[in-house]
Amino acid sequence: MKKKDKTEKMVKEEKPERTKERVKKEKSKQYVMKKNTGMKVLRIILWLMLTFVFVRGIAAIFKPDKEEVVNQMISEFKENYNDFTSLNEEAMAFAQNFVREYLTYEIKGEEEYKNRLQPYVTSEFFSSGAVNDFTATAEAVYVQAYRMEDYTDAQKDVYVLAKVEYTTRTLQEDQTYTTSTSTSQIILKVPIYCEKGAYVVESLPLVVSDSVAIEKYAVSEYYGNSLPDAQAEAIKTSVENFLKAYFEQDASVINYYLAASADKDEFTGLDGRFTFVSIDSIKSYQGESGIICLVEFKIKDTQNNAKLLQKVNFTIQESGGKYYIKSMDTRTGNLNIN
Repeated sequence: MKKKDKTEKMVKEEKPERTKERVKKEKSKQYVMKKNTGMKVLRIILWLMLTFVFVRGIAAIFKPDKEEVVNQMISEFKENYNDFTSLNEEAMAFAQNFVREYLTYEIKGEEEYKNRLQPYVTSEFFSSGAVNDFTATAEAVYVQAYRMEDYTDAQKDVYVLAKVEYTTRTLQEDQTYTTSTSTSQIILKVPIYCEKGAYVVESLPLVVSDSVAIEKYAVSEYYGNSLPDAQAEAIKTSVENFLKAYFEQDASVINYYLAASADKDEFTGLDGRFTFVSIDSIKSYQGESGIICLVEFKIKDTQNNAKLLQKVNFTIQESGGKYYIKSMDTRTGNLNIN
């Protein structure tokens, strides 16, 4: 009996120790599990961050910066603009050359006329019959294409101004012929078809009336504070000396009459091609930016001695009691002077 009690006592004493050890092990396992789970989460986050940085780095390598994008856009714009300008210039030049041949013909010169037009026109161009009766003679002495309109993307209407010299033979009473010439201006609307840098006149040109000139244009005169007579006379002398130098002398003489702030590249003289004749009118005013001088004068063409009227405005600066030319422009009305 005593032995049994002793055994039970030993069992009772051992149980608490085993329970504590089991709890300790379970806590240790839970800690390890939590630790491992936390590490996995951290590793996932770390890999995600590394992946993000890697992807961004690759994207940054292959993605051009803003400056490159802008430069690329500018380059593409220039290329497209050059192509557009080239197309327009070529089409207008093609129409211009065609009109020169189209408006030049001779009496009974049909075959030669067709041969000259062949490079410009379609095979159907002459299918409607003769485009000219070839009973007279004409020559296009001047042609200029000046405007183009789109009919479709590939079809253009080109406006060409031509000056034509006509030769007329008149039978006299004595059965002899006299020849006379006259000149007239014509505007043609030429239908052009464009394809891959090649052009063709797809139909007969139409004679039209066309004008791009402004019908009404008002000129506002410049008004300022007039200068005293003595000062105005001194300015006139300086302007007259400058004009003589500008038309007849070299750069060293011209520069003598220019202000220190003048852009000398804008005052390349005529080296005697024309000669200065006289000042017809001169008006000098005190403006906000200096002295404004409006001048009308005549020059003479040394080729035929014809006199030509010229109009300019000068900006003049005073230095040491003398007057020098700072700038020169063609307008004497509607001035934009700051």
